[in-house]
Amino acid sequence: MRAEPLPAASCGENGGEPAGQAPGNRSPAVRALMWRGFVPLVMATAFAFRIGWIIWAAHAGVHPSSDAAWYLARAAGIAEGQGYRIATGPTAYWPVGYPAFLAGLFTATGVSPLAAMLANALLGCTALFVMYRICRTLLNGNEPAARITLLALALEPNGIAYSSLLLSEPLALLLSLAAALPLLEERRVSWRSVVAGVLAGLAALVKPQLALVPLVAVLALRLGRPSPGILALRAGCVALIAAAILLPWTLRNQELFGHPGIIANNDGINLYIGNNPRANGTYLLDDEMEAAYGNGGEYERNARARSLAIAYMTSEPLATAMRLPHKLWYLYRSDVDGVRLNRLSLPDPEASGGAWMGAMFLLAEGWWVIVLATLLAGLPTLARLRRRTDTRDAIRLATAMMLLFTAIPLVYFGDSRFHFPATPWIVLPAAMFAAELLGRRERSAGGISRTA
Repeated sequence: MRAEPLPAASCGENGGEPAGQAPGNRSPAVRALMWRGFVPLVMATAFAFRIGWIIWAAHAGVHPSSDAAWYLARAAGIAEGQGYRIATGPTAYWPVGYPAFLAGLFTATGVSPLAAMLANALLGCTALFVMYRICRTLLNGNEPAARITLLALALEPNGIAYSSLLLSEPLALLLSLAAALPLLEERRVSWRSVVAGVLAGLAALVKPQLALVPLVAVLALRLGRPSPGILALRAGCVALIAAAILLPWTLRNQELFGHPGIIANNDGINLYIGNNPRANGTYLLDDEMEAAYGNGGEYERNARARSLAIAYMTSEPLATAMRLPHKLWYLYRSDVDGVRLNRLSLPDPEASGGAWMGAMFLLAEGWWVIVLATLLAGLPTLARLRRRTDTRDAIRLATAMMLLFTAIPLVYFGDSRFHFPATPWIVLPAAMFAAELLGRRERSAGGISRTA
């Protein structure tokens, strides 16, 4: 990819001073953004905020509940040598990836929710840095948009709040971003495809849909504009390696449940939740609905729920289609799910958690409104940037990832928790627009040079 530096992003090779720009002529905002210590400071701040939140959560009594309690119990069982099982026997209801990760941690620390929270903080911060590297690669090393993306994600209240929850989102986010990164500079089939395949397989063990991330990256970028044959080889290599990573787990599940290709036994139930006569576009499952797919083993219940959902979708296509806007609304209406789940994990969930919890709700909603408003305001500018060689790959990949993480919940049901892996890809184009505005302001004041 040939670099045509962003007007606001023309930087030296080390990410320091913009080329042709006298430091004294730059605004305070640009000087702060391009300061050499900016990235380490933001990373340290991100980690400090997450540790601070964990300290508050521990003091307030936040404890694993609902899904988090299930993950903790399964991880403890694996760490103690019992395998991945529930009271009635071996399970594959949810993917094994996150419990297995916690089990590995617990072999060193003992079964400790606090250790898991600290690991989540590290996972979240590592994901931030991987996204920063993705931005720099896509934008040919130009810094402002990459640094604005890093800063916005570091300060995301919802991302901070997930640090104290024993849920798979931080690990899933890191693996999904890491699976895309090796492919961004690849022009042919190479070791990068192998690495992406390994990471895709590991990501699929946490959330099966994440296996699609590197394949979407291959098709969306077409770096070097390779022939269809090279594209097919790259995609095939990623898929083959990912399948090899998944093979032991699927063979285990085939032996236990008598059917091949099982990563998790909950896809049919999730499909039924979003596609039945009483579905409202988000999570709704009561005793009457559960009775529809009956009792029995988890595989049988999942298969019956899938059959019921497919039958409903094929017999009621109009009602199914009319529910899509509701699913979309529930998917993107807010960015407070991590904060909300922390409140529900307090000893007294009816209490709001005090002024601090209320402030976090407001901060999280405000952050989300600012990001979405910036993205929407920047659409005309982003449409123009899409035609530039230094920005088109970033916009193309961000768009493809947003579409991927939107399309999957629309098949099932909407929940703000499901847009978590899309958040960095929503922030990236918003940050590109912000960097472009900053560049225009500098140029109008006689600031940044366009010299590459």
